[in-house]
Amino acid sequence: MEITLGSHPGDKEDVPDFSLFEGHFRMIPSMTTPRYLHSVAMLPDGRVLLTGGTTFGFKIQSSAEIFDSETNSFTKTGSMNQKRWNHTATTLKDGRVLIVGGADGAKLEDY
Repeated sequence: MEITLGSHPGDKEDVPDFSLFEGHFRMIPSMTTPRYLHSVAMLPDGRVLLTGGTTFGFKIQSSAEIFDSETNSFTKTGSMNQKRWNHTATTLKDGRVLIVGGADGAKLEDY
């Protein structure tokens, strides 16, 4: 399990990450798209899915990306059908991620 500490969404600096298992801080790269008010879900293989949110200047996003702690990298992945922020992302037993609600989003999606 990892706790990631972010900074202002307009910042381009690396972000410190603290792993509860490793017991120390390490630097991770910036996300492919700066975002806040996004949702995060742990995937069954241990990677982390980040969806939607807003950028500096409040540009609502439909984009998604995956963080892989083994390679210490973010990779863009498919976008949601609708832009949304302040939504939920829940990993289901079958590995899909259910994305519900948020502003600018009333439809149900799964990834």
